[in-house]
Amino acid sequence: MLEKMNARMATMAQGSNGPDTLGRVSMGIGLACGILNLFFYNIVLSMLSSMGIFYALYRLFSRNVPQRQRENERFLELLKQPGAARERRRKKAADRGALVRVECEECGQGLSVPKGKGTIRVVCPKCQHETIATT
Repeated sequence: MLEKMNARMATMAQGSNGPDTLGRVSMGIGLACGILNLFFYNIVLSMLSSMGIFYALYRLFSRNVPQRQRENERFLELLKQPGAARERRRKKAADRGALVRVECEECGQGLSVPKGKGTIRVVCPKCQHETIATT
């Protein structure tokens, strides 16, 4: 009996999208809302739980693989954005002790120059004006 069920599941899964990040996240949200719903019964939590689980199952067994892959790629790009912003802030904080901010005399563009180099000439990338900066 188990062999028959495994064979049916294998044939049903052939050509389908399979598990991906968006499906796993929606399943996790559905399960989390379901667990929260056990403690704090709320119709909204119940609906979110059902919708998350059904959406994950829909993605799992969908045969429109290219469309599901595009959706997953867009979701992954959305996940990368906060990480990239956090990395920029971390790098800026690390450079804070080693760099000095100077403004271009012509256009007001902010320029970063290394600290402790004495008097140096800095060329603005925006207007190509040469500024003398003391660091």
